Amino acid sequence: MNARGPTTRSGKDDAAAVATAADAAPPSRSQDEVRASAAAADPPAPGATSPAAPAGAPAGPAPAGAPPAGQARRLVLIALCVLLVLFAYHVIADRFTPYSAQAAVDVPLAQIAPQVSGQVLAVPVRDNARVRKGQVLFQIDREPFEIALSTAQANLAVAEQGADVSELDIRYAQADLAKQRIDLATNNELGTIVIGLANKKAVSETTAIRARSSMAISAADVKRAQVELQRAHSRLGEPGENNAKVRQARAAVAQAQLDLHNTRVVAPADGVITNLRLVPGQFVSRGAPLLTFIESGPRWVTAAMRENQLGNIDAGDKVAVAFDERPGELFTGRVDSVGWGVAQGGEAPTGQLPDLTAPNGWLREPQPFPVRIVLDPVKKGERQPPHRSGAQANVVVYTGEGTLFNPLAWLWIRLVTLLSYLR
Repeated sequence: MNARGPTTRSGKDDAAAVATAADAAPPSRSQDEVRASAAAADPPAPGATSPAAPAGAPAGPAPAGAPPAGQARRLVLIALCVLLVLFAYHVIADRFTPYSAQAAVDVPLAQIAPQVSGQVLAVPVRDNARVRKGQVLFQIDREPFEIALSTAQANLAVAEQGADVSELDIRYAQADLAKQRIDLATNNELGTIVIGLANKKAVSETTAIRARSSMAISAADVKRAQVELQRAHSRLGEPGENNAKVRQARAAVAQAQLDLHNTRVVAPADGVITNLRLVPGQFVSRGAPLLTFIESGPRWVTAAMRENQLGNIDAGDKVAVAFDERPGELFTGRVDSVGWGVAQGGEAPTGQLPDLTAPNGWLREPQPFPVRIVLDPVKKGERQPPHRSGAQANVVVYTGEGTLFNPLAWLWIRLVTLLSYLR
């Protein structure tokens, strides 16, 4: 009895302890919660599928920050629409508001070359200097041309003297012809008398023969005198100032004077000289360009426009011009004319075959044509447009058919001139 009593109490105490521990422990989790906790604690490797996810289960929510598929599709469509609108505007504006970035200032210029050959003595101007009309650009040695002028003047004097002598020869021949005619008349009259007497047997036949001979000689002398007179006229030519030799000598004097005058090469008008590579002592040849002269005066802009841009361009259309030299400024002008032709290439001299180049691809390179633009006068006090030959520019033409596109074209050319600050 005593032995079993303690044992029974001990078992009841153990059962009470187990019940107390069960009440104190947290409630047990389900199997799904356990799997989720394990997956969160140990995520699968990239590209591996979770063994706990059942087949056909719906995908979890998208990562934070990623746009939904519908929103991305809308962005792509908007971008395509914008590109399509820009492309359509470019095609239409290219016809109604033609734009060209290939434009430059053109100026009236000339290559200055001497009209005589010789040695340069002085160059009183500097490169890129402004000059006035008639100002000496360089001087060629005058001495050889002064000698040539003296020679021509001496030849003129000789020609005039020769003309005087020829006139005297003509007068002498005229006098000799008159004398021979008188002798012929006298001999004819005497011969007629002698021949009549000979027929009457009053004089001998020998006397009659001598009379006939004198008459024939006198006739021959008249013909000789006529020939001499013609020869004298031929040697003289036209008398006085119209004499050929005198006129030739006078022309030689005039040419010598002109050559002497041309030893001084002067500016043909007010302007600027550039590309001067001339020093004293240099020998220059007639007709060889030595410097470039740019005349002060109206400038114009030549823009290269493609053929498909020329359809609506007419003379008088308004133009906006943006020069690289004047960033932020716009100048206005008008279309003066459109070029009627450009060099094609491939042409060959007579007797040779042309050399043609086949274009690569389906579309050939567009052919540009020059469009001449005259700038509008600038008001007093405002900045003048660039005057340098070759100054680059961008131009846009406001055609009459492009009224709706003109404001957009103005905004574009305004943006271009502002971007010139960055060039």
